[in-house]
Amino acid sequence: MSDDEHLRTLQERAENPPSIDAALVASKELVEALGPLAAEAPARYQAQLAIAWKLRGTHLGLTADQAEAEEAFATAVRLLRELSTETNPESLYTLATSLIDLAEHRLKRDGAQEALGPIEEVRDLGRRLAREGTDAAQDLAAHASRLHALALQKLGDHQAAVEQAEQAQPGLERLERRDPDGRVLLAENHRTLGLSLLELNRLKEARNRFELASWLFRRLSKREPEIFTGEQADVTLMIATIWLREGKQTRAVGNFEAAIQLYRDAARYNPTYEEDYRNAVTTLLDVCQNLGRSRDYNRILRKYPIRG
Repeated sequence: MSDDEHLRTLQERAENPPSIDAALVASKELVEALGPLAAEAPARYQAQLAIAWKLRGTHLGLTADQAEAEEAFATAVRLLRELSTETNPESLYTLATSLIDLAEHRLKRDGAQEALGPIEEVRDLGRRLAREGTDAAQDLAAHASRLHALALQKLGDHQAAVEQAEQAQPGLERLERRDPDGRVLLAENHRTLGLSLLELNRLKEARNRFELASWLFRRLSKREPEIFTGEQADVTLMIATIWLREGKQTRAVGNFEAAIQLYRDAARYNPTYEEDYRNAVTTLLDVCQNLGRSRDYNRILRKYPIRG
C-alpha cells in the first residue's frame, strides 16, 4: 500500500470512527504517519498534518485529556500559520477556522481570558479577507463577535457581551440560512445574549432570547436528541426562572415542569443529566412550597420521583 493510500485509510478511520476509543487510536496514528512525511515534504503534507491535529484535538476534547486537546489545537494553528500567505486567501481562512477551534476549546475549559487572543486574530483575518472581497470575511466577523460575546459573558462584562452578541446576530442568521449546521451557533448566541441580559436585569429581553434558543434547540434535538435535548432543557429552565422573577407563577411552574421532562429525556442519552433532573425537581418543589401551591407540590412529587 502506498503512503497516500495508507493516509486515506487512516483519514477515513479518524473522520468516521465507530467509537471515541477508535477515534483516539485513528487520529493518533494519522498524526504519527503524517509527521515524518510533513518534515520531508512540507509543501505536500503540512496542511494535511494540521488537519490531522485538529481532528486529534476534537477527539481528545471528548475525554478528560483537555490539556492535550488544547495542545493539539495549538499545534494545528502553528502549522497553518506557517502556511498562510496574503496571496492565498484560502490559507488565511483555514488558519481562521483552526483559531476558532482553539478559542472554543479554551472557552469550554473556562479559559475566557486565554481565548481572547485567538478571537482577536480571527477578527483580524476577517478584516484582511474583506480587503480581498471574499464572502468568508463576513462569516469570520460573525464568528469573532459570537466568541468574543461568550468570553465577555464568562468574564462578567455583560454590557459588552450583549453588544458583541448583537453584532454577531445578522451574520449568524445568514450562516444558518446557508448551512443548517449554523443553527447551533445561532442558538448558542441567543443563549449568550439571554445570560448577559439576565445579569443586567433586562428580564423580558432575556426571556425572549432564551425562547428563541429553546425553539432552535428543539428543532436540533429532532435530528440529534442525544446532543441537544439537554441544551433545550437548560434554556427552558432559565425561562422558568425569569417567569418566576416576573411574578408569573403559573407560567413559571409550567416551564419548570417542561425543563424537568426534558432533563429526564436527556438523561436517557447521557446519565450526567440525572443530577440536573433531580436539581430541577427539587427547585420546583421548593417553588411550589414557597408559593403555597400544595396541589402542584403533591402532583410533582408523585409524577417526578427522585432517586438517589
